[in-house]
Amino acid sequence: MHPASKSEIFNLKSTIERMIITRLKAKGKRLVIEFDEGPSLLIAQDVALKFILYKGKDLNAEDVSAILNEQEFFDAISAAHRFIGYRARSEREVREKLRTKKISATTIERAITLLRHDGTLDDSDFSWKFVHDAQLRKPVGRIRLKQELRRKGMNDAMIERALDLEFTPAQEIDAARTLTAKRRRSRAEEHPAALAQYLYSRGFSREAI
Repeated sequence: MHPASKSEIFNLKSTIERMIITRLKAKGKRLVIEFDEGPSLLIAQDVALKFILYKGKDLNAEDVSAILNEQEFFDAISAAHRFIGYRARSEREVREKLRTKKISATTIERAITLLRHDGTLDDSDFSWKFVHDAQLRKPVGRIRLKQELRRKGMNDAMIERALDLEFTPAQEIDAARTLTAKRRRSRAEEHPAALAQYLYSRGFSREAI
């Protein structure tokens, strides 16, 4: 019998008042929980420990719903940590990632709150790291950085603090010079207007250009 989805279990509320655990079977880091009635559940061992699940335990539909809510929260935190593990992410990016996994809005908010509380998510910290890393990849201007940070959910105050810390107007001019020198090596005859347009496309301010 296949493990039930959350919606399937919720639908049992109107038809099954009580469920007795008949078997717990390990499956990797998870457990398959089988009942005397209805479909089985596939949950993390940590969740099973939290609810002290054992063979013969009697559960009602509300108990099972609480278990599934906790499992969804466990999945949300696990998915967020995997996503953040590749590189720093903003709160907006993590929210959008969790939405693609069909996690409920309530659970997403709970996960974001925990990740913010333990310091895993910090938009202020993320913003200056993003500015710093962007310059290491390929220089871009302040305008481009502002646009990208807004798309990632940063407010104007965070953006300005990050730029003041990691990319001052003087540093933007230096970055424009570096990019210009690099481009000149392969495009020595390029007209200044074309070069200016290129810098503009990279998000450099008029003053830096």
